[in-house]
Amino acid sequence: MDMAETLYTTYRDEALRKDPGALLPPWSDLEGVRQRPFRTAEEVLKLSPAVAAEALNLLATAATRIATEHGFTDATVGEDVALIHSEASELLEDHRTGQDPKWVWYEEKVQAFDRDGALLRSKVAVAFPEPLDADGKLRKPCGIPSEAADIVIRVMHFCGKHGIDLGKAVREKMAYNASRPFKHGNKAL
Repeated sequence: MDMAETLYTTYRDEALRKDPGALLPPWSDLEGVRQRPFRTAEEVLKLSPAVAAEALNLLATAATRIATEHGFTDATVGEDVALIHSEASELLEDHRTGQDPKWVWYEEKVQAFDRDGALLRSKVAVAFPEPLDADGKLRKPCGIPSEAADIVIRVMHFCGKHGIDLGKAVREKMAYNASRPFKHGNKAL
């Protein structure tokens, strides 16, 4: 399953949770739509700003549900913001170590042995190019794309947890940013 299929499937599952009668086709029925990728965010928003906003909110709901199911509900607002920042710091650290922004690898913890073949107490992380192990179990995705995803997921969880309409906020902020002058503020960064 590629990222587009995963995102659509998550969107569809959350939409069906909210409205079991929603008319959303399975991924396999979208072949014609998938053949023509959208070129810009503006094109998607012109197509249907409400759908784009709702998709963000449904993904935020999914991120919040997953976090809740795994016990991540008791952080304060400040701690939530610090966790978002920690993910951005991990992305920066990947960049600082020279990783290509598009490179993804998959990590699996494996049992370690010493030179004599004796079992060590700790496991070591090994990088693989494939997301699944021999048993079909997901390995941990790593790299800059994965850290960027972690930032988005943390932001979505934060918004879902605190009742923020992320879709509306993104649409409003993008409209405002589009109205600003070229390199407004005359700042270097």
